[in-house]
Amino acid sequence: MLGALLAATIANNVAKSVSREVTRYAAPVATAAATAAITGAVQNSMQQRAINQAREVEQRRELRDLYAKLAICCYIAHADGAVTDAEKRELDMIYREISEGYSNIPEAKNELTKIYNNVTPDFVFVEGYMNMANPDILASFLTLAEAISRADSSVSENEDRCIYNIKKYLTDRTGKNYLRNVVLKDTSTDLVCPGCSATMKLDKYNNTLTCPYCGQTRYVEVKYT
Repeated sequence: MLGALLAATIANNVAKSVSREVTRYAAPVATAAATAAITGAVQNSMQQRAINQAREVEQRRELRDLYAKLAICCYIAHADGAVTDAEKRELDMIYREISEGYSNIPEAKNELTKIYNNVTPDFVFVEGYMNMANPDILASFLTLAEAISRADSSVSENEDRCIYNIKKYLTDRTGKNYLRNVVLKDTSTDLVCPGCSATMKLDKYNNTLTCPYCGQTRYVEVKYT
């Protein structure tokens, strides 16, 4: 009987000891697991925040390019003092697509609306947006800009001048010749140098004819083709 009681007591003590040990070691394990879970959640949250922040930075960079794109199109469309129905449809589509695509950027719509509602956008206004944009991406705007200018099936001299100004800006900023399709407005322009009678060369960068021999120069009108 005594042996059984001792055995039971020992067993009880062992059980309590085991229970204490389990409690002693299980609690930290549980705490560690909880801490790991919390740490993981925090890390995931931080990673997601970093991803979101990086994405927002990228979107803002993209928006700077798109602001310039819209400004260029508005600049050309308003060149004649009035926007045709065809041009307005093009501008509306661009404005809507950019606004919807970047609706998560609070200031985007306000800036886009500011550009869109400017009915007298001059080159200085447009240049301000182009200066903030990637010049290589700006070059790709030329195709769209030309499409806008030809949307009403006729291109005016004012629209030609706008396109020329954009091409010259890109040429000056990048050093690449985007003026290669600019030609003399009047094909009958006299190319004979008044000083030495040599043939003058067209400087597409500065709208001038320059004599390669005596250095005389004169301004000429050019057009986009």
